[in-house]
Amino acid sequence: MSKVRLPRPVRLLWRRLVSMRTALVLLFLLALASVPGSLLPQRPLNPPKVQAYLSTHGAWGTFLDRIGAFDVFGSIWFSAVYLLLFASLIGCLIPRITVYARALRARPIKAPRNLDRLAELLTADGVEVRRYRKPTFTRPAPVDLRHEIAEQCEVVIEALAD
Repeated sequence: MSKVRLPRPVRLLWRRLVSMRTALVLLFLLALASVPGSLLPQRPLNPPKVQAYLSTHGAWGTFLDRIGAFDVFGSIWFSAVYLLLFASLIGCLIPRITVYARALRARPIKAPRNLDRLAELLTADGVEVRRYRKPTFTRPAPVDLRHEIAEQCEVVIEALAD
């Protein structure tokens, strides 16, 4: 059985649509498109306020009404953006589902029994390991030591003494 081959422009358009960059751009457009729905009165929720806005703002109000700014979430352009986003996300996720499923079923890597080995593993991966010691075991670390750690480190692994 021969495969049906789509025309080149359709394949290029599909590839562009299912890229993660396009999904992010569409997500940003969806957020940007929902701003008028938050700032302007919406016809389905409050028709008298929409009429008041149209009467006070004249031509500007008429223009906003024509582009659907008073019913943003029901407008065609808003629906087009979220449907394109939906298609883009589906196209991004379908090829990766098997990889994610395999990763979910895989056994997690074993943690070393002692933290010296953890430091060795992290150093082998190119991570700089710094150790700090509290003055006492029973009390929380002093504030200045906590600030020093917060300024110098991106990740903290806290361990208890035996």
